[in-house]
Amino acid sequence: MAKHNKKRNTAFIFEALSHEMTKAIVSKDEDKKRKVVSIVKNHFKKGTELRKELDLFQSLSESSEDNKQMALRIVQEARTQHAAINKDRLFVEQTSLINSINKELSKSVFSNFVGNYKHLATISQMFGGDASVKDKVLLEETIVSSITKESEPDTMKSVDGVVYRTFVEKFNEEYSSTLPSEQKELLKRYISSISDNGLDFKMYLNEEVGRLKNKVNESLDSEEIKSDKEMTESTKKVATLLEGMSKKPIDEKLLRQVMNVQNFITEVDS
Repeated sequence: MAKHNKKRNTAFIFEALSHEMTKAIVSKDEDKKRKVVSIVKNHFKKGTELRKELDLFQSLSESSEDNKQMALRIVQEARTQHAAINKDRLFVEQTSLINSINKELSKSVFSNFVGNYKHLATISQMFGGDASVKDKVLLEETIVSSITKESEPDTMKSVDGVVYRTFVEKFNEEYSSTLPSEQKELLKRYISSISDNGLDFKMYLNEEVGRLKNKVNESLDSEEIKSDKEMTESTKKVATLLEGMSKKPIDEKLLRQVMNVQNFITEVDS
């Protein structure tokens, strides 16, 4: 089986860019944020082979099914659709994307930690044309198992363990403790919405705001907040802020407000 090349893994590059965008937002680095947005918009726009491949990666990495037969059908359909992608054009688009990242950002983007790296590598090898029939079947089984939650995606033998540990160490040092999981998910979805019309993000945001409203209302009934006038007032202000979010445009300002409320809920829960 050919060794996996992460720079030719469309989903990995997109996730690495998402991580770079998140760091730019958190550190308020407007120049870097502008550059990442420009790269995502230009290279992952609808109609490109990169976007087609990314959609297939995401359909597999984000799917969850109880039925193994359904999971197998999803994987086989993804393989069929991937076979229809123009591989020569995809290679040219990937090369252009890599060059843009190197020129506009830094080669360090490719060292960003991506939590599901091994799973994305498995999908990439299944899609690739170099694996034998037997290897493709084994890779397909691994992906089906991950979709049906039978097991964690298998560790790929071709993944360099030292490099992967470096990813983990860098992530833990620079970023892991900075944001809770719900904020990482919010930012990831926001970044994904840059390259499309943002409908999926709007739906997710509505669900997240609804969840936060419930949490805030629950906290108003807690004895700890009831007994503290200042906390009660602060919590009511948060509730009012959430009520008005449906009328606001989805932009970075709104994103920061949602993240602030997420921080508030985390503190209340702890």
